[in-house]
Amino acid sequence: MVPGVVRGDDGSVAGVRDRLRATVDRGARIPEPRHAAPPPAVPGLRPRVAKDLGACARLAQVVASEGHFPMYDAHERVAWLQRGGVHAWLQGPGLVDAWVVERAGELLGHVAVSRIDVHSHSAYRWREITGIEPDQMLRVSRFFVRERVRGRGIGSALLGVAVERIRAGGMLPVAEVVSESAMRLHYDLGWRPRGRYPTGERPMHYLVMMPE
Repeated sequence: MVPGVVRGDDGSVAGVRDRLRATVDRGARIPEPRHAAPPPAVPGLRPRVAKDLGACARLAQVVASEGHFPMYDAHERVAWLQRGGVHAWLQGPGLVDAWVVERAGELLGHVAVSRIDVHSHSAYRWREITGIEPDQMLRVSRFFVRERVRGRGIGSALLGVAVERIRAGGMLPVAEVVSESAMRLHYDLGWRPRGRYPTGERPMHYLVMMPE
C-alpha cells in the first residue's frame, strides 16, 4: 500500500478524502489548479443516446489516428481499429453514463463514467494507491475530443459533468491517463497523480479528483 494513504475507519470514501488531500505528492510543492470549480457547460453538451453510437465510434477512430488513444502501444491501437472493437469499447464493460458534445450535427467530444472490474489489474492498483475498495470509485473513461477543437473548453466541460455524476453518487472520481495533454487538463481541473505504471509506449498515470 502507498505510504501515508490509509483506509477510513469505516472503509468509506468519506473516510479517506481528507487523507488523500493531506498525502498526495507529500513533500512536493503543488501549484493550485487554475479552475477552482467545475467549468460551465458548453453548448451542445448532452447525454449520449443510442443513435450516437455510430458517430461516437467514427470520432474515436479519428482521434485514435491522431495520437496515442485509446491504446498504449501502436500495434495494439492498429489492431483495435481493424478488428471493429470500437463499438464494443464504447458500450462496456461497466458503463454507467456517457455524454457527448455535438454542434451543427457533428460530435466533437465524448466522455463516460464506468465501474472498475474488481478482478482486474486496475482494481488491484487502485486498492494499493488509495487504500479503498474499487466498488467505492467510479472511473472517468472513454474520454476523447477532436484535435481541431481542443482548447475551447469542451474537454473541461465533459470532465466536469462526469465528476459531478460520480460525486452525486457518493463515489470517488478516478481516472487512468496516458497522454501528456490529458495529464495537463486533468491537473488544471484539480486531479492529482497517485501512481504510475509502465504500459507499452507510455506510462499509465493513475489520478484522483481531489475533494472540494
